[in-house]
Amino acid sequence: YRFYASYCLQLKPAEEVSEALARDEYGRRIHRCLQAFHTPVDDLPGPFEQQIDSKHRDDAIALMEEIAHSVFETEADSSFEYQAWLQQWLNIIPYYIDWEITRQQHWQVLNTEQFADHYLDGNTLLKGQLDRIDINQQQQLAIIDYKTGQIPKIADVRNGEYVQLPFYALLNTGKDAV
Repeated sequence: YRFYASYCLQLKPAEEVSEALARDEYGRRIHRCLQAFHTPVDDLPGPFEQQIDSKHRDDAIALMEEIAHSVFETEADSSFEYQAWLQQWLNIIPYYIDWEITRQQHWQVLNTEQFADHYLDGNTLLKGQLDRIDINQQQQLAIIDYKTGQIPKIADVRNGEYVQLPFYALLNTGKDAV
């Protein structure tokens, strides 16, 4: 409902719209960096071919930084704002790699930026893009939704106030998503 009211009905104040567009562009670039790190993307370095572990941590960080520079530093986007976004992401990369080292003890990346659709009934088609799908040894799937902004509260998800993750689970029906 918030998305519908803010964007479809255009009920957001002008300064919030401008800020949302800027954050949205930052998010798209982060998604592109993460996609290139985990799966091949044309015209970008990557993916990281080794196991992401403490032994390869520095190499993983170096590749992610190289990808980030490729994604953020284009001639058309050399503004101060883009440089600030790049620096913000460069500061986060070591934390992401550390999280990934822990995560890969039980989960492996199966796919990134996966388009999906699913008919709820004969007339209602859901479409979306899943940021990342991981798989574990028991063949269970986990949907990862990258966030560059505020993380939704679990209570909001359970109460139906934040529908993105349940929507993604519907797109992935027929699979055992966690």
